[in-house]
Order: sequence, then structure tokens, then C-alpha cells
Amino acid sequence: MATLQLKPSPVLTVSIATTSNDPRDMFKAASFWTRDFPKQCGHCKGKNITCGHRLAKGYDFYEAICQDCNHSLSFGQLKDGTGLFPKTQDGWKPPYGGGGQQSVNDVFPDDSNQDADSIPY
Repeated sequence: MATLQLKPSPVLTVSIATTSNDPRDMFKAASFWTRDFPKQCGHCKGKNITCGHRLAKGYDFYEAICQDCNHSLSFGQLKDGTGLFPKTQDGWKPPYGGGGQQSVNDVFPDDSNQDADSIPY
């Protein structure tokens, strides 16, 4: 059995273990972390990238998340189920969707002109 530790970002360490002593198997296992996993955020250029996973409606979603600005890069799954690939065409997305959705500031407009005693509800 061979084991390899990689540090794709300052906040992420990955240990890869293979049951084979064939170095080709180690290269296959390490290639995602050395080639496909982002080295820096596409938004703020930060290097504190971690892994994210969520389960929604029975589907698994994988992403790289910048710990500096919380933008994320989604990963697609290979059809044969053997790995992931970065969805570079989608780019780095802001936290909480941000794709045209209303922000909290749009839902609650600035009420600084109203009396302190009046409640708009």
C-alpha cells in the first residue's frame, strides 16, 4: 500500500492511499488534486480553498470554497462515477446563489427617513 499527502491549499491537506504499489495508480489518484483542484480563488485570488459537499433532494453537489470571500467553484461528476471535474464554464459564484436573486437589502429597503416609533408592518 502506498500513501501520499498533498496540500492543494494552505487550509487543506489531502491523504491519498492506494492498495497497489504501482506508481501509475498513485498518479491517477493524485491527478485531480494537482491538476483540477483550484490553486486560488477566481474572484479574490485568495489561496485558502477548501472542499464543500451538500446533499439536496437526493443529489450530491461538490464545490471548492474560498475561505476568504466565500465564492465557490462547482464540480461536475463523471458519468461513470469515477471522479469529478471543475465546471470552469460556470466560473466562481458568490455565496448564496447571487445569480439575480434579491439581496436582504432589496427586501428591506433603507427606512432611515421614518420615525423611530413607526413600524412599517
